[in-house]
Amino acid sequence: MPVHLEQRDWNGRSLHGKVALVTSGAGAIGSAVVAQLVAAGVRVVAVDQARAPDPATIGVNYLRGDVAHPVTAPRAVATAEAAFGGLDLLVNAASGSHAGGLAEVDLTCWNRVLAVNLTSALLACQAAVPAMRRRAGGVIVNLGPVRAIDAPGQRLAYDVSMDAVVALSRHLGPALEPLGIEVHCVLPDAIPSGGASPDKDIAAAVVELLAGGARRAAATRPDRAPA
Repeated sequence: MPVHLEQRDWNGRSLHGKVALVTSGAGAIGSAVVAQLVAAGVRVVAVDQARAPDPATIGVNYLRGDVAHPVTAPRAVATAEAAFGGLDLLVNAASGSHAGGLAEVDLTCWNRVLAVNLTSALLACQAAVPAMRRRAGGVIVNLGPVRAIDAPGQRLAYDVSMDAVVALSRHLGPALEPLGIEVHCVLPDAIPSGGASPDKDIAAAVVELLAGGARRAAATRPDRAPA
């Protein structure tokens, strides 16, 4: 389950001056999260294999790297501490997919999807928690699955790995609570959308949770994920 701390310094506190790490920060949802964080006065390290936008956004340090590689997350955290003085927030927005059900799934593709979707989230959390402890607390938001409209089981690697992200969030919540670190998992399909820009709606839910908001908590609780 997610952790909603009673500590008043995180409940509803302004994000201005905080430091965030966003994986897949150049992707559709990740870039929307980065934009809203910057608008809220947050300094951001955005990690992505894609090139940084030109010109780069002021207040954002772009780091190119493979989120599934063990050295990327520690490099990103070190960059946040060196450039901005610490780390308060982590958003794991990286995801990848590959078509194929049980009979068609390729082992190489299976391993890559699990590495990008699940292992990268684990690696980022491992790297971020010590830095957050040095700041006496923090917030982690993981992005859960977006359900496909096609037949169930046709994106087997994606579905399994993203369900595991929900489980990872559920287990990390109580484990990190004593350290003053909240853990949430946003379920994009449960976020109301105005239709024009669903990525911005998802990003708004992420940022609200980072700021200690509880209005969308029922829609983003890992323990209420679809079976």
